[in-house]
Amino acid sequence: MREGSLLIWNQEVVHGSQPNSSSNWRVAQFIKAFRAAPLGPDRAAARAATVKRLIAEAGTAAEVTELGKAVFFGEGSAIS
Repeated sequence: MREGSLLIWNQEVVHGSQPNSSSNWRVAQFIKAFRAAPLGPDRAAARAATVKRLIAEAGTAAEVTELGKAVFFGEGSAIS
């Protein structure tokens, strides 16, 4: 792929990569997307609680921005 390119595929597609033997670095970001409809309020609350717990356990709560709190925990949500 050319520099700056973005590749998106379904996780069910067989894929792989070779070790990076060059002096250039490369970055991969794995993102899971799903429709909002199947995610009911109870499941959304459980996910938010898990993320809050993991952040608290990691000791990184102070690093979560206001935008991060709104995206992952809902508007005005606090990490405890």
